Amino acid sequence: MDERVERLLRLGIVAFWVALVVYGISVHVVPADDTAEADGYLVAAQRIREGVWPAQKFQPLLFPTVVAGVAVLFDDVMFAARLVSTTAAAFVLFATYRLGALVASPAIGLAAASLVCVSATFVVHGVLASSDMMFLALQIFVLVGVVRFIRRHRLRTAFAIGLMLGLAWSTRYVAMVSLVPIVVAMWLAPRRVLSLGSVATGACLTAAPQFYVNYREFGNGLYNELWRNLYLKLDGRHDWGLLAAPLEVEGWLDVVRSDPGGVVDGLGSELAVAATDTVPRLLGGGVPGFGVAVVLALALLIRVLPIRKRPRFARSPMVDPLWAWAIAYVGSVALTFYCTTRLLLPVLPIVAILVSRLVFGSMWTAVFARSTLSIVLATLLHVTLLVGLAMDGLPHLVQFERDHSPDVWKALRWVERRGVEDGIVLGDHPTMRSYFEFYVLEAAGARMHVPEEQYFEALAAYCRASDVRYLVFSEKWLGTRPRALLAGASCPLACVEFVHRAGTAVVYRRRPQ
Repeated sequence: MDERVERLLRLGIVAFWVALVVYGISVHVVPADDTAEADGYLVAAQRIREGVWPAQKFQPLLFPTVVAGVAVLFDDVMFAARLVSTTAAAFVLFATYRLGALVASPAIGLAAASLVCVSATFVVHGVLASSDMMFLALQIFVLVGVVRFIRRHRLRTAFAIGLMLGLAWSTRYVAMVSLVPIVVAMWLAPRRVLSLGSVATGACLTAAPQFYVNYREFGNGLYNELWRNLYLKLDGRHDWGLLAAPLEVEGWLDVVRSDPGGVVDGLGSELAVAATDTVPRLLGGGVPGFGVAVVLALALLIRVLPIRKRPRFARSPMVDPLWAWAIAYVGSVALTFYCTTRLLLPVLPIVAILVSRLVFGSMWTAVFARSTLSIVLATLLHVTLLVGLAMDGLPHLVQFERDHSPDVWKALRWVERRGVEDGIVLGDHPTMRSYFEFYVLEAAGARMHVPEEQYFEALAAYCRASDVRYLVFSEKWLGTRPRALLAGASCPLACVEFVHRAGTAVVYRRRPQ
């Protein structure tokens, strides 16, 4: 059973990886300002390629370092970052299967992995140039190690846990939350001191590079400024400038002392958001009520069946490492910041395992226990849930494609193949300058409303004065510019002619003088 399941899983993971790579190339070719990519991962990776280790106060450097290494092969930092995230997503699926198989059965592990892969939230983050997927993969492997250690108290397993923990901390500092299930598991082991020592040794080995960088830059190997997130949350204005501005407080204790009531209120409100919106949304990605309704309906169906033996998986939530880590992680996020789908993404595999064990594990022990009918019913329930969650998340994927359309990229590639010589290409996309040296942002029309005739007169004068060869405008980034710029052959700008359309992007060529 195990070998057949793992063989099927490997084939599925490879197919998922290929599909995700193609999806990323087709939909998300440039970084987006409205995602985690705006946190500076690509800039850090580029600086590392140039031989400079950037001082990062919020994000460790493992992810940009790996991206810089992969970029050597492809000479494209964005593609390399996306490839690292996509590959990490494939490892997340395998780690979810292994974790589910350890705490329940291979069938439950496979069910949980399939629930994860149909999540629109998971798919989207699998193509983003951010550390989310790498951290998630390392974090789940830490939990796999903890469960393995609970089964067999081996020092080499404890050492492997430490290695993964150090890598996870070097990806995102919140990995320290993993110490909760780790310490509990080691403390209950026969050789607790040796076990804890093995974990510490492994963690020190893999965390040493990041520790050294922090010590060199800030004088403290554990230095970070994540406490600014809590200050930003308490401030309530969503002023992201506070993450870099000088403040009257310094450190966690000062922030908590400044408004202890606000800290408690914020914790309660964010836990409510996590329970009623964010965690349910992780499975589907769309309307959070759907996932909750389906799970509750299936659970209710199972509860009314004559069960011979109820599953014991969730009997001791504070002891079970999955529950302990999930509670500690969600609590830490709710305490210090906002419970967004991105920040709670690491609990998705845990939720998938718990749902799979609750719904489908109960079917195995129902009145039709381990019969053909039991297998058929469990499979039908699972397929129904998968299809429902996939359909629930489909609008989320469609919106993501609309928001991150590669149309402008394709249009500029088309222009590049035809040559610009020493001229420039004028357009409305704010970040394409990073990829095309000949590209210039036409910024005035995006900032102010002006009469259409006046706008076109000014634009024609600019084209003549600046040797503009092509103009590229798009539905997504048009802003307050006249919509007539998208009219193609009927565009009222007399000095240009319509030459190409790439999706919603329109390309004009300046007419010869």
